[in-house]
Amino acid sequence: MSPQIREPSLKHFQKALGLIQNGLLLQDKSGCPLYINQALCHIFGAAEEDILNEGLTRLFPADSIKTIKDKILPETLRFGVGKAELDGINHEGERFPLSISTMTVEDDEDDAVGFVSVCKDLSEEREFQRRKLHSEKLAAVGEMLAGVAHELNNPLTSVVGFSELLLRKRVSPEIKRQLRRISSEAIRTSKIVQNLLSVVRSHKPERILVGVNGVIQNVLELKSRQLHFDNIRLVRRLSDDKILPKVVGDYQQLLEVFLNLINNAHQAMSADRGKGTLTITTTSNDGAVIIRISDTGPGIAKKIQGKLFQPFFTTKSDGSGLGLNISQKIIREHGGNLTFENGRDRGTSFIICLPIASDGFEPFSAPEIPRPRSSKPLKIMVLDDEEVILDLQYHLLSQLGHEPHLFSSASEALPALNEQSFDLILADIKMPRINGFKFYKHLERQHPQMTQRLIFITGDSLNQKNNHFFSEHQIHVLYKPFVLKQLEAIIQNTLDKESDPNSESAYDTKGIPQ
Repeated sequence: MSPQIREPSLKHFQKALGLIQNGLLLQDKSGCPLYINQALCHIFGAAEEDILNEGLTRLFPADSIKTIKDKILPETLRFGVGKAELDGINHEGERFPLSISTMTVEDDEDDAVGFVSVCKDLSEEREFQRRKLHSEKLAAVGEMLAGVAHELNNPLTSVVGFSELLLRKRVSPEIKRQLRRISSEAIRTSKIVQNLLSVVRSHKPERILVGVNGVIQNVLELKSRQLHFDNIRLVRRLSDDKILPKVVGDYQQLLEVFLNLINNAHQAMSADRGKGTLTITTTSNDGAVIIRISDTGPGIAKKIQGKLFQPFFTTKSDGSGLGLNISQKIIREHGGNLTFENGRDRGTSFIICLPIASDGFEPFSAPEIPRPRSSKPLKIMVLDDEEVILDLQYHLLSQLGHEPHLFSSASEALPALNEQSFDLILADIKMPRINGFKFYKHLERQHPQMTQRLIFITGDSLNQKNNHFFSEHQIHVLYKPFVLKQLEAIIQNTLDKESDPNSESAYDTKGIPQ
């Protein structure tokens, strides 16, 4: 006996259609909805009853309805299928992008009796494309800024170095004051470039001890001038660095969070009254460092407070809706939380709580035993393609009592290593033909003992590829612009490293603090 075949009922078809992820809309020949699946209700944020009662006006704005009636349906009747990308309306009356593909429904006589449309929400796809383009633009800007940093840091190094050399001469107190101002402004300019680089460059997250005040101060170096121009008064209420505990985190991710929150406060006040007060406070309490960023803007409307941290939600015409969402994720990944509160009358405060670094995180360091400083003059090879940097290095090293030998290219320096012996090598990284890394490879093959006596000099402290190379090969790095004490210290540290390879201070990819 053959098994009985059961005909699927209409209920079975409707249940199957309900499982489809894309929205399905069945219309009669005039365009009135006859059937919709649950996915369509979800995409538009509308109840099935409302869609059936209100028709296309509940799903699409007027211009999209016109496109459907004047283009898609006639195209479908003519060719059997019609496609377009247009805007839909969600439950809050806001537009969102979607694709619609329509086919005819025919009777037994092959006459069209209606249409079935498949709708797909394109919001995430468009946002992915926008973010990809944004990332590509940031990468391009990062590369451009890296070049700018290199070109700027060379003259800034000269300004700082020659100012210091002049300060060592007999000059009047007023001239000394002016020279110190020149030097400090040059260093400030370099830090601004590095801060810009840290914003636009992507990097692998790291977990190190971070001083929150330092991150905030670097953000404010970028923002303070623009805040001043836009009539925003800046109030710093930062706890003493000696008292405020450090946190464990990623410096650049925290910088991104603080910059985003300060930008939001800045924009809110500028758009509201064209002026205001930005107050930044840091404190510690109950095992946490607390950062409060407060503005005197209009506050956050009650109706949008629940969506503030949702991805893609924005109140700005040119906003991505990702800033606060990403910021919240970063803070949560750091074991903290990000919240907000409105003021009594106006204004908003964003509060960040980050756990204090545990005592066990900081690596053990043995009591420092003073090392004997080198008393004899060192014969030092100096390699740089910039004449002004070579001139500066000559004067700085001579001031320290050493014997500098200058080379403007690696092709000149390599033969000299075969003919003479040097105590140390100071080498730039960005050089024509044979750059610093190729020069290092030559040393590895021909003069391996000199790899331990090499100091690289660069103006790009945020280049992850470079920093990985320095760390992997345990190479000392001096970042431009630098002062005489930093040059003296790194020379001594390099000598210490060779005499004691296990020394904790053998190398430092972050450079010497400025």
